[in-house]
Amino acid sequence: MKRTRGSETSQYPEEEKSIEIPSVAASERGKAQTDPNTKAKGIDPIGRI
Repeated sequence: MKRTRGSETSQYPEEEKSIEIPSVAASERGKAQTDPNTKAKGIDPIGRI
């Protein structure tokens, strides 16, 4: 059970970064459909084409 607590502490800092990654990906997909010119400039070159 002590190992679980240690893992949780390690996950805390990782969660902060993990949350940022999906948040950006979600924004890219959401904005890519609404404004392909905004994110397609460097994130989704296929969208621009």
